[in-house]
Amino acid sequence: ISAIKPFAESAQNLKQTAAVYSSNRSAAFAKLRQWHYSLGDAQESARLSPQWYKSQLRIATAYLGQGHAEHAYKTYLFASDLPQGYAEAMKECQHALWQIPRLESPLAKQRLTRFDQDKNRPKGWCRIFA
Repeated sequence: ISAIKPFAESAQNLKQTAAVYSSNRSAAFAKLRQWHYSLGDAQESARLSPQWYKSQLRIATAYLGQGHAEHAYKTYLFASDLPQGYAEAMKECQHALWQIPRLESPLAKQRLTRFDQDKNRPKGWCRIFA
């Protein structure tokens, strides 16, 4: 067992190193406003190191850049629960929180369209969601 332990530790170190590289590349794509590539690299980083809060922060940043403020907010809250992630995640969470009332995200636009359709319905009309 002692002979296997160094190999297991080196494999874990390789995964963590790859996660850091993917996370850094995600940050670089975010600076270039290439949100799709940034999200892909951030998700790869989270896959390699699921308990690392920075990968979740990168995912949330990419979501926010794409205009998905609700998804970004949820991801920031998830990152705040991870070890050592609370302070930075809460600071960044405020940006997402202030974007939600603008109603510019795809989810908000879908809600507004649905409300707009409902306001033109005749009196006594009822929609049932099952």
